[in-house]
Amino acid sequence: MEGPLSKWTNVMKGWQYRWFVLDDNTGLFSYYTSRDKMVRGVRRGCVRLKAAVIGIDDEDDATFTITVDGKTFHFQASSVSVSAVIKYECVLLIR
Repeated sequence: MEGPLSKWTNVMKGWQYRWFVLDDNTGLFSYYTSRDKMVRGVRRGCVRLKAAVIGIDDEDDATFTITVDGKTFHFQASSVSVSAVIKYECVLLIR
């Protein structure tokens, strides 16, 4: 599964567009600054889903968190339905 999401970076930059790839084989939620960068293999970062906790942010239903190794990542989907599918897929990989 892959597609666009926004990722919270910091107070100065706020939400940043990222292209995400959820890899069923590795259990990684990798992100890139664009789809083009993904095609070229220039990964910006990744979140390991093993032992991660998926949460719902208070902002809105399209925003969710992934907490792993003491670090919390904030993500925002374009809609509630997209957010629900991503959270469901992540939970399947965590199990």
